[in-house]
Amino acid sequence: MGIAADLGVMDATLSGWLKAAGVSLHARPGGRTGPPPDGVTPEQELARLRSRVAELEADARKLNTERDILRAAAKYFVGETRW
Repeated sequence: MGIAADLGVMDATLSGWLKAAGVSLHARPGGRTGPPPDGVTPEQELARLRSRVAELEADARKLNTERDILRAAAKYFVGETRW
């Protein structure tokens, strides 16, 4: 374990600290913990995720436009109401 050596501690000590912190010793942050689901290649997964991001960005644009319209309508009706 190179990290333990960098920290100047024994591998077992670092493992104990990780276990105490609830960190899985077999999963690496940002990495895959197993094979891709259903035999999906990394390129296919990337394409799927890019498509999903584009879909979410379009939804965000639509919601922002709707919010702006409702905000403008609310300002209009507040100005028109004379109670």
